Amino acid sequence: MKFKANSIRTLDRFLKCCGGRNKITLGVKLDNISSERLVEIGLGGTPEEGLSILPRVIGKSTSFNANGKEILRPDLPKEQYSVSYTSTTYDWHRNPHYGMRTRTAMRIAREHIHAPAIMLSIAKTKSGTYITSPVLNLTEDNSTLNIHVINLMLECFDEIEILDTTKEPLITTKFKKVLWTVLPKGKYPWDEISKLISSNTQSTSASDSDKEVIEARLKLINVYKPDFIATGHAGFNGYFIFGFEDKNIYVLESIFLDNATYIFKKDWEILSQLTKAEIINGNLEYERIVHNKVWKRAIGDRLSKAIRN
Repeated sequence: MKFKANSIRTLDRFLKCCGGRNKITLGVKLDNISSERLVEIGLGGTPEEGLSILPRVIGKSTSFNANGKEILRPDLPKEQYSVSYTSTTYDWHRNPHYGMRTRTAMRIAREHIHAPAIMLSIAKTKSGTYITSPVLNLTEDNSTLNIHVINLMLECFDEIEILDTTKEPLITTKFKKVLWTVLPKGKYPWDEISKLISSNTQSTSASDSDKEVIEARLKLINVYKPDFIATGHAGFNGYFIFGFEDKNIYVLESIFLDNATYIFKKDWEILSQLTKAEIINGNLEYERIVHNKVWKRAIGDRLSKAIRN
């Protein structure tokens, strides 16, 4: 059964198409999707069976899926907030001085709604190869998540199929999450890293000033000579991890991330398979260094101490 819509707000029309099934999977035949569209959402031109990715941001649903969202909470006390930006100032002799500055002020409190981080996968059935969603349990308790998954698929593909995987189960049983692209180990000149950062943030909604700020932060972290650098793939665009493997320390930095830098102590093979919500909200040990006026000194002190020990 096929289902087509721009988006949905309720499940009424969709459930009528499900024929009373309790569990379904959404899918689109891989052969029906252009290579340009596959690249746009982060699957690449010729995706392999078993590939799982967080779709790249192309609209409202994919943005929420990858980054979550904030809602204003005027009922709560105002909160302190720091924002970094680049600007030019002039001294008494009218000489320009360009650099990064941080302004701190009070604002209406925000509540962060965590990203659902729904992955899309390449899977085979008897009928062909599909791009599939996770299994949807069509219960009242799951309505909000189900609406999100349906809208996510519709935003990516316009028209979707309702697959009854109880009658025709997926042949593919092993899936590989691709969330990060790790640079081959070695020392890279900053010019080369800077180009990589630019290409990774190009498709994000960040302003030019935000991109300059993230580059300045990453340049400072890179001074401490990490063992590797990983850049976010597809829906992780705009996220970077600097790995100090000998010290078991991993620094997560982003244009979007909660106005802070996170430092983790965790095995990279485990960390690399977690979504952003799992990394931040799980039981991982971490330090959170806020992007405020003392960020540069705080991150420097923390990394210097780690390298010495």
